[in-house]
Amino acid sequence: MTSDVGGSYNQANAALLKQQGSESRTVKIVLDAGYYGKMNSQRDKLIESGSFTDKQLEVEVTAKSGRVPRPSKGKLVELRTLDNKEYMRSSSEVNLVVSDGYSDIINQDRKWLIDQGWYKPEELSIRITNIEVYGYGFQGELVANRKNINSAYSNIPLKIMASFARKNKVEIDAKLEKDANLILQNETDLKNLESDIEKYVKDTQGNRSKPEDWIENENESLKKIRHDHLHMSAKVAMGYNPRFKKGIRRRYYYDG
Repeated sequence: MTSDVGGSYNQANAALLKQQGSESRTVKIVLDAGYYGKMNSQRDKLIESGSFTDKQLEVEVTAKSGRVPRPSKGKLVELRTLDNKEYMRSSSEVNLVVSDGYSDIINQDRKWLIDQGWYKPEELSIRITNIEVYGYGFQGELVANRKNINSAYSNIPLKIMASFARKNKVEIDAKLEKDANLILQNETDLKNLESDIEKYVKDTQGNRSKPEDWIENENESLKKIRHDHLHMSAKVAMGYNPRFKKGIRRRYYYDG
């Protein structure tokens, strides 16, 4: 469970940053591809869940088959209007399976993710994959749908690393921090967090930083930042499965 900071800041951000104030425009973003009927079903479910409106999603035909050609495959596309903050490269989590298992585990994980601010109740649904098994409850998947997660947070650790590198005689182009400041200048919640992190770094020099200072922090502003700015990288996939300790998510921490 981390923020998706790797690669969030790159030339694409810099190019979009220069376009601030330009007219809004609509782009198409492919969310999924597969059998045509399945894509339409997925579109209906996303609209029904409130994650998207009818005008924001469409299914495009990519292949036809049969003696009388009919759509057989397609791609689910989001129609997104770019605004003046698009340089933060917002993205969405669509049908992201964040955990699986027996019903008690899934329900506990769902409650924890909501309590910690990662998701709102309507953004997490349970998909049953097997009926009740030997008194352990049903088996299922916890599915997340969250829109417009911004990448602006990545500029905070970027600035800290640049400052540390410069103090150690590593040459860093000042434009990097200039662009980062332009991105952060109107993000009040992130500016406040940046000040807190800078103070924390200063106060915990000498390897005195502890994960517990941030994990399960009940600060409401942190909860909002988790929801609006941090991606969920732990998911049900090879090499990405979340770790649990007594039913609660736990990361593996590396000393550094």
